[in-house]
Amino acid sequence: MLCQVYKNCRAPLTGGEEGLSHTKSRKFTELKAVDVQLFYTAPNPAENWVTFNYKRESTPDKAFVLVLDATGRRIAQLPINQVQGQLVMDTRALAKGVYTVYYSNAGANMHQDKLIVQ
Repeated sequence: MLCQVYKNCRAPLTGGEEGLSHTKSRKFTELKAVDVQLFYTAPNPAENWVTFNYKRESTPDKAFVLVLDATGRRIAQLPINQVQGQLVMDTRALAKGVYTVYYSNAGANMHQDKLIVQ
């Protein structure tokens, strides 16, 4: 409908008539493999324990899971030594509340998560 108002009608970019300039100039690029990463914290909310699950394509370089309380105080720092794995932490000694979890590698934050302890 708008093309009639603006006097600029054409077929959609996903289809249309043969020979249109927008279909000739379209280029497709080859998909490249990327570093597949998976990070999650479970169970969340936690009562007695929590697991920090991770999967990476590349070898960890000074990687760790860091748990901070609401004031930014370090509660735990658990090393990540493998490409894929699971770390378990006992939460019974922690106060109820919200904690921040960082998955870090080579000095960079790879993922951030919230942990709720009940």
